[in-house]
Amino acid sequence: IVPLEKKMDPDNDGYTDFAFYDINAKIHCKISHNSSASVQAYVGRDMCQDSQGGQAFDTKWGNAIVSAKFNTKLGDNVFVNSSLSYDEYHYNMLSLERVADNNGENIKGGLSYDSIIKDFMASSDFELKSSSIHNITFGGKVYHHIFTPDVIEINNIKSETPKEASINAGEISLYCEDGLKFSDNLMLTAGFNMGAYFAKDASYFQLDPRLSLQYNISENLALAGGYSWMHQNNHLLFCMLFLFKLVS
Repeated sequence: IVPLEKKMDPDNDGYTDFAFYDINAKIHCKISHNSSASVQAYVGRDMCQDSQGGQAFDTKWGNAIVSAKFNTKLGDNVFVNSSLSYDEYHYNMLSLERVADNNGENIKGGLSYDSIIKDFMASSDFELKSSSIHNITFGGKVYHHIFTPDVIEINNIKSETPKEASINAGEISLYCEDGLKFSDNLMLTAGFNMGAYFAKDASYFQLDPRLSLQYNISENLALAGGYSWMHQNNHLLFCMLFLFKLVS
């Protein structure tokens, strides 16, 4: 990829490189007429390098996921889906500013940011079709998170901030939802999600209600409305100015 700066200035010796790959694998096994199991794996990595006018950036990120699922039917009206999974996300960014002196090219300053997030998850989901009116779904998930942050500042004399110990966190989520079909035209869905999050010495609890209503006026026209209240315990936020800040 030729940077815009090089097209505008042919003497610009900068460069930009991208590379990525994704690998998927899945094995599915039908155990019986009512049960099946599968194992799935995914590995993906992306890389971006850019060097312009004495500044260089090297960014790498990717995911590795392994999951196992088991589906079964209990009786005529109960369906169960259970799963176990492991997910590892890795992000690394290196930003450098180079200057030329009498001894050649040296590193003036820079910043290295490294982050690893590991998630272990177990879940079970149930679907109960008790009648032609009710379609009830309920289940739960359990997470164990491991956060490992690391920031290194680079000056003329390399200095490193001590690497923080990994941060462990737990998360539990339970939900229940009922889809009511009063007629072919009128449907109501009501439910809730109850969650708890545990990090260090703190605990957070929340209850999220959900409600939606749909009325079919014709085959091609419907009116729908809903209300929900949602909490998200983990957020991935970053500032581009911070990530690409150079240490003077």
